[in-house]
Amino acid sequence: MTQVFLVGDVRLNREALADLIERDGRLDVRAHADASDVGLLQRTSVDVNVVDTSGIDARERVRRIVANSDTPIVVLGAPDDDEHVIALAELGVIGFVERDGALDELVAMVEGAARGEAGFPARIATLLLRRVSTLGAPRAAVDATGLTMRERQVVELIGQGLSNKEIGGELCIEVATVKNHVHNILEKLGVDRRFDAVVRLRLVEQEAVEPGLRSIGP
Repeated sequence: MTQVFLVGDVRLNREALADLIERDGRLDVRAHADASDVGLLQRTSVDVNVVDTSGIDARERVRRIVANSDTPIVVLGAPDDDEHVIALAELGVIGFVERDGALDELVAMVEGAARGEAGFPARIATLLLRRVSTLGAPRAAVDATGLTMRERQVVELIGQGLSNKEIGGELCIEVATVKNHVHNILEKLGVDRRFDAVVRLRLVEQEAVEPGLRSIGP
C-alpha cells in the first residue's frame, strides 16, 4: 500500500483528510504535520508527500519540503494562477489535484507519483504543454550577455519560486525595483512571463555550451 505524508497548515483539515484516506483503505497515512516540522518530515519514510495548498501561496512550503526530502510531491488544491502552477512544477511537483477533485483523483495521482509518473488535470496539462510549445518554437538568437549581473540574480531567484517581494528581501532592494528588473528581463529575453524567462535563459546558456542546439530568442 502506498504510504503518504500529509502537509498542511490547518491541523483539523489534515486530520479530517487523514481519517478519510484511512477509512477509504487504498493509501496509508504515515504522518501529518505542517511544513515547519522538518524533523518529522526527515524522519518519516513514505512514498509520496501530499501538500494541501488550498487558499495559499505554497511555493515556500514546497521549497522547504524539497530541501528536506526527495520524496515525490502531489499538490492538493491546485492554484488558479498560471505562474503559481508553473512555479510548483519548476520546484518538482509531479502531481496536481484540483480544489474540487474527488478522493479517487487524489488516490490515482498519489499512486502514479509513487511509480514516478507525473499526473495533471486537463487544465494544468494544457497549461504546461502550451508553455513547453511556446518556449520550443523557433526564434531568433538572444544575447544572454545583455542581462546585467543583478538581472541574472533576479532570474535565478524567480527560478527558485520566489515572489517579487521575496526577491526584494533576498537582494535588499525595493519591490518596485524588482518589478523594473523583471520588466527589463522579459524585454531582453523576448518572453511575456517570469518563468518563461527562467527557461529561456537556461536554454540560451545551454546553447552557448553546446553550440549544436537550436538558438532561442525573441
